[in-house]
Amino acid sequence: MENPPSRLLLKKRPNHQKAALLAKQVKRFLTDRGIEVVEYEVLREINSKDFDLAIAIGGDGTLLRLFHKIRGNIPILGIKNGSYGLLMELSEENLIQGLNYLVEGKFWIEKAPTLEIPESNIIALNEILLSTPKIGKALKMRISVDGVIVNGFLGDGLLISTPLGSLAYALSEGGSSIDPRANVIEIVPVNPWPPSMLVPTNSTIIPMDSALLIEADKSMLVVPDGCIEECLLYDRRIEVEVSREKAKFVRFSASPHHHYARIIKRISEAKKIAEKRFLGEGLFS
Repeated sequence: MENPPSRLLLKKRPNHQKAALLAKQVKRFLTDRGIEVVEYEVLREINSKDFDLAIAIGGDGTLLRLFHKIRGNIPILGIKNGSYGLLMELSEENLIQGLNYLVEGKFWIEKAPTLEIPESNIIALNEILLSTPKIGKALKMRISVDGVIVNGFLGDGLLISTPLGSLAYALSEGGSSIDPRANVIEIVPVNPWPPSMLVPTNSTIIPMDSALLIEADKSMLVVPDGCIEECLLYDRRIEVEVSREKAKFVRFSASPHHHYARIIKRISEAKKIAEKRFLGEGLFS
């Protein structure tokens, strides 16, 4: 149980009619119960210290952009109105039940690990992508863990993923699905040329307290969580570590079964969307 919020920040998916209607419904429900809801269109105007909690309505991208603005200062409740929404806690079908639980304080705060590059402002909830700034060019990369070289290859780049982000970009590159309770991070080569790999693996799992060093033959572009506006051109040596700063999410069950039930449901929904999107005529006509 947590203290019910009294003032909420709301950010919806931009330029999307369905998200706008859902945001209106959420605002009306909470306002009728005495909770102040302030909606922001422009993220740079947000001062998270003025709020108890934030709501993101849309897909995972909406939530990630909101996280990068408020960091771990206040918890985020994700409401799915996108194609996939693996990070989102609620969807339209359980929206009212979830909002009732929120108003009654029947929720808990999940604290999820994030990644950072020391002495920079780079932080990531899902993953950090290291790549070449020149499209079509490859990097020679070497990975060291606690001072020991564990792999090297020629390829497009490297992903360093949290457990929460293991079902995102890392999964697309052949990485594993990692239980969010596991205290590990995942290292995933991006399109490596197989003969060049010291160890031909899809991914490497290391403890969160490891000292991780990535070296390359040229400068690397750092992209956190796919947020291009947050990217940074870095040098040829980059250290990545787990940040002391945690992301905070509103959850309505502490059971690990809840995580897997949500993920399986979202993936099942995504498959239906994929069939409609790619087998239909509208997208490619």
